[in-house]
Amino acid sequence: MKDLFAEVLGIDSVLGGLVVSNEGKVLFSQFNQAPEGDPAALDWQDFVTALDQSLEADLVFENRRLFARRMATGYVIIVAGLYAPISSIRLCASALAPAVEKQTQKGGFLKLFRRN
Repeated sequence: MKDLFAEVLGIDSVLGGLVVSNEGKVLFSQFNQAPEGDPAALDWQDFVTALDQSLEADLVFENRRLFARRMATGYVIIVAGLYAPISSIRLCASALAPAVEKQTQKGGFLKLFRRN
């Protein structure tokens, strides 16, 4: 899974990425630097419910930006700075979402974390 996120994490001003299930559970997270809090400790259920019918969402806050891309099993969420190139993030997230879904359909998320 880390290989899948490598390209998006290489974009200027991207801080990290998450995969959140439809139930609001963080299934995977990877950040370039340690986040201020633990994303897995947050309850993402309200976020997922609010975006229920959305294919994409670009949420801009005071000093951060969240880009969410819908999958059948949840969302790929990219955390970035305000001035991150959204077109590059959108392109990577559009390619990342089907790749994550494909990996999960081959044997679940546990298979993603096995070491070779």
